[in-house]
Order: sequence, then C-alpha cells, then structure tokens
Amino acid sequence: MKEIVLSKAGPAVYDSWWQGKTKWSDPAIKGAWQEWGNILGPGDSNVYGSSKLAISQPFGNGGDGLFKNPPKCYMHNQASFITDNFVKQNAGVKAGTDFKFFPLPMSTRQTRVRMSAQVMPSRC
Repeated sequence: MKEIVLSKAGPAVYDSWWQGKTKWSDPAIKGAWQEWGNILGPGDSNVYGSSKLAISQPFGNGGDGLFKNPPKCYMHNQASFITDNFVKQNAGVKAGTDFKFFPLPMSTRQTRVRMSAQVMPSRC
C-alpha cells in the first residue's frame, strides 16, 4: 500500500496518512486500495493460492513460490531483508541471478518519488 500511496499521491499524503491525519476514506487512500485490488486481479487471479493463502502464509515463507519449478509466482512485494529468507530456505538461490528488485511500476505522476524500502523480487 505504501508504494501505491507514495507513487500516486506523493510523500506529503503518505506522511499524513501514516501519521493518522489522513483518513482511510480519503480519495487518495481509497484509490490506492482500488489500485491494489487491480493488482490482485479479479477473483484474486494474480495471487498464488488466493487471498486465503496469502493471509495464512507464514511471513518468511511468502516468497517460496518464486523458487518452485515451475514458479508459482513471479513477483513478491516485501522489504529487502526478506532476501535472507530466500537464500536460507531455497538451496542454491543467488541474489541477482534468481531474484532481482524493481520499484512497483504504476505511477501516473509525471515526477518520480522516493519509494519505500520495500522491493519486489522477480524471477524472470
């Protein structure tokens, strides 16, 4: 969510939101949730195992589908420290070869804003 709010509404709205000054019903925040729904796809079509698996999966195992053969997912939004789990839980996995990082690609703003510390590894 924070990447979407940052890219669509900017850092001032994001700061106001996390500080509790901007309501969850604010059009910028509501729009970010709608964008998140678009990413998940209709009927969770872009979510490995559905939203039920996503909310029941242990945090450290969230990216395991990236390293299955064939892959069960191709993107996983997570903080950069999750890479430690990737290499410890999946023998032979190497950063830069088996997973890489990129910012969430969905801004309609003309200017680029600083993204949060979260990243998405991709196995392409």
